[in-house]
Amino acid sequence: MRLRLCTEGFNSFGSFASLYFSWLIILMIYNLSPKMCIRPKFIFLSMVILGPNSPGQNIKVCLRPLIDELTQLWSWL
Repeated sequence: MRLRLCTEGFNSFGSFASLYFSWLIILMIYNLSPKMCIRPKFIFLSMVILGPNSPGQNIKVCLRPLIDELTQLWSWL
């Protein structure tokens, strides 16, 4: 199975002066045709990181549990 991990950080309040950022972590299935892999039913919101402290360049710390879970899933296949 081929998956794509996408991240998107945005300011929840629409002001760049605010330090409150949110991060969406999305998984997409890439084993499908190009038209199908971008359909909403094949896109999974796996994690939302909320908080006044943006992880910035250290987002890998927040992604570690997801990566460990995907590694465990891969070993079962």
